[in-house]
Amino acid sequence: MKLTVKNIILPVIGAIIVVALFFLFKPEGAGALFYTNLVYTVLVVESFFFLYLYSVGKKENTSVAFTSSLWITLSYYLIAGIIWLLLYSLLLRNFVSYNIYLSVHIVLLFLWVVVAALVKDTDKSYQKEMNAQQQRLYSINDVVDRLNLSINRLSNALSTAPVDFTSVWKEFDLLIKKIKYLPPYSIESANGQSLLKNIINEMNDMEIGDNLGEEELAKLKKSMENQVKQYLNQLNYLSNHSKK
Repeated sequence: MKLTVKNIILPVIGAIIVVALFFLFKPEGAGALFYTNLVYTVLVVESFFFLYLYSVGKKENTSVAFTSSLWITLSYYLIAGIIWLLLYSLLLRNFVSYNIYLSVHIVLLFLWVVVAALVKDTDKSYQKEMNAQQQRLYSINDVVDRLNLSINRLSNALSTAPVDFTSVWKEFDLLIKKIKYLPPYSIESANGQSLLKNIINEMNDMEIGDNLGEEELAKLKKSMENQVKQYLNQLNYLSNHSKK
């Protein structure tokens, strides 16, 4: 880590100023409470403050939601700790024991650590799910792109055919939409991967012969419609029977 004003010099100067102010206003006969508050202010409040300044703008392998939640909960902890410090030092020191004062600080810190750990675990699960969704998106997009290439190839080959293939292209549109909205568990299953691979391969292998007559084109149209409907039925079955 480079020695910079932001991450080294400023914290040191800040600590020196805080210590100097504490001793400047040090009451006569200052005891354990004085030094406890000094250590808490320097090691906890100031450390977290400069840690926040250091982290601002730094790219981390965490989500924005996690970072925001972490600093919000930290702010609550510091505010609660400072309020407790002031309340005890100014009002409650003669009514509440020093051990209870320390215990409250320890409990507050412990609670924040627990909350931060829970937030971190939640963020890990969130990141894992987001990465999985991104991978599924890439997989689906790849399948859709390949199918669109095959459909465009067939559409170009049949663009001048005397038989209207509009109903076929509508069936293909339904196929594309069905694939786009497949449940994640269906895509990730072995059957799902196998089915999508077979659809892509069969579409790639589909060829249009030359100089086809109307009767042959009508049979081809019917065959393509049946093929797409078969794909749709298989995808519906996959969606309904894949395990979550």
